[in-house]
Parts: sequence; C-alpha cells; structure tokens
Amino acid sequence: MCRLRATDEGFDISTVKTAKKLKRVLLLLSISLSGPLSAQTHPLKTGIAHSTDVDISFEIHGSLRSKTEVPIIFANGGPGFPLQITSRAEAWEEFSKQRPIVFYDQRGLGASRLLNPDAPQTLDAQVADVEALRKSLGVEKIVIAGHSWGGNIAMGYAEAYPQHVEKMILVDSARPNWNEESIGTLDSFFPDTMEQSRSAKKNDDDPKSWDEEYSRHLSMLFYSEENRRAFEAQAKGIRLDRKINAANAESMKTVNQWPQLQTMKIPTLVITGRFDANIPPSTAWKIHKAIAGSKFVAFSKSGHFPFVEEPDHFVAVSS
Repeated sequence: MCRLRATDEGFDISTVKTAKKLKRVLLLLSISLSGPLSAQTHPLKTGIAHSTDVDISFEIHGSLRSKTEVPIIFANGGPGFPLQITSRAEAWEEFSKQRPIVFYDQRGLGASRLLNPDAPQTLDAQVADVEALRKSLGVEKIVIAGHSWGGNIAMGYAEAYPQHVEKMILVDSARPNWNEESIGTLDSFFPDTMEQSRSAKKNDDDPKSWDEEYSRHLSMLFYSEENRRAFEAQAKGIRLDRKINAANAESMKTVNQWPQLQTMKIPTLVITGRFDANIPPSTAWKIHKAIAGSKFVAFSKSGHFPFVEEPDHFVAVSS
C-alpha cells in the first residue's frame, strides 16, 4: 500500500518499491475484499494525525490532491468498532471517484494508538479527534458524515466547528439523546433472537463465542439475507472493544444534542434504511424535522446498512 504522512506542508507519499510488489498487493486486496463489501481497486493512502491523547490512524479512499478540495470524513458506528466495519463497502469505491472519503479508527481502536492511557472516551474527545484529523489533512472545509453512533460524532462536530462543515450526512444515526426510550427496538422485532442473545454464554476470549454473538446481532440488521451473509463473511474477525463501548455509552448519558439541531444551519442529508430495526426510521425522521432545511431519504430495501444493501442508490443520493 501507499503510505501517506500528514505534514505542515501537505502530504508526503511513498509508494511500494516495485510495480511487481504493487501488483501482488492489489491482487490480494481484490481477493480478500471481493463481493458486496468491497471492490477497492486502488491502493489506499494511509496516515497518522497526531493529537495530545492519541495518534489517529486514517485511510483515504480516492485522491485528495489539494487543500482546496472538500473531502468527506466518515465516522463509523459502534462505539467500539474499528473503521473496517464500514470502510470496505462497495459504495465507497464509486463514491471516491467523485470526492475523497477519509475513514479513521476512533481513539484506542484499530491502529489509533492511545498516547494517554487515561484519555477520555467522551463525545467531546471524539469531536476533537475529528478536528485534529481535519487539520492534519490540511483542508479548510469537510463534509462530516456518520453512521449509527458515528452520527453522534458528526452532529457534535457540526455544532463545535460549523465554519469547517460544508455539509453533514447522517446514515441511520443513533438518537441525539440516548436517555430517551427507543421506539421499535430489536426486542420489538426479534424477541426470540434477543432472548437467545441474553441467555448465551459470552466469552470475549473465545472466538467461537464472539462469532456466534456477532452473527446473531447481524441477523437483525439487514433487509436481505444475502447481503447479511456477504457482510458477515467479510467482517469476520472484526471485534468490538467492550471496554471502549461501555465508556462511550456511559459518557453519552449526559449528552442531549436535540437543542443544537434546532438551531443548526448546515445543509444536512438524513438517510435511513426503511427496515432498520436497530435504529428505526422514526429516529431519522425526528432528526430531519429538527434540522431546518434538511433532506430525508428512506432506502426501501435496506436495514441498518444502506450503503451495503443499496450501494448504487446510496451513491446517487449522497453525491
């Protein structure tokens, strides 16, 4: 792969030593990431954005050629999953031809190494990481996007740094206030699966236990069984960091983002899967109604991952 290091002057890119090695890397990528979860045909540019608490690892899909470009910074869901949980979707390959997309590992996850072991896992800290990433990219404006829990990060960044946001895209975003009672939860649609999950023995050190639990959870998140199976196969081995998940969830108990949405003047696209039982369309609809001038789009054949289940439509709507 290409390695990209952010500097004060811009990007310092070093390529692989030989064309033969590059060809081998691309071949491996095409084999390992084939199917609906991605056809990434170009080597990714990767880099590190430095902050006080963490070295933030990121990857760029597409070409970020100048400081005048406006890339998308995409915050994935979780909390507690690395960037691969969403960054390998087929939609991004096509999307990145039009605009560069930057995915990053949230603090303490994947390759984002904590420099301070006591670094906070709060929404404010997550927002500060996005700002550190923007500065490292050397761009003035971004499109801030978030999926699921990443929607909270996107909304938080848009409030804190509106001068740097050209547009916001929320994809099946989590509730702006996690203390609210959820309507249409997984228990409502999948009582049998949820009971199995609660009664199952869970052992984080046992790969089989984790894979069984992960499979149960994914079975409730997709409209298409075929798409679910493809996603599960490609996402095998990805692990949720339960400690970071719990820390972020605890911090969200004191957060209420509804008031800020009612005064927000940033162009916003609110996307939901019509059959998202995890975060129901009613949540997206309420967010849309709270943000004046926002656009609401429901994907008719999607659950929690519209960019996986309807990639062509997702690119057309979001571009």
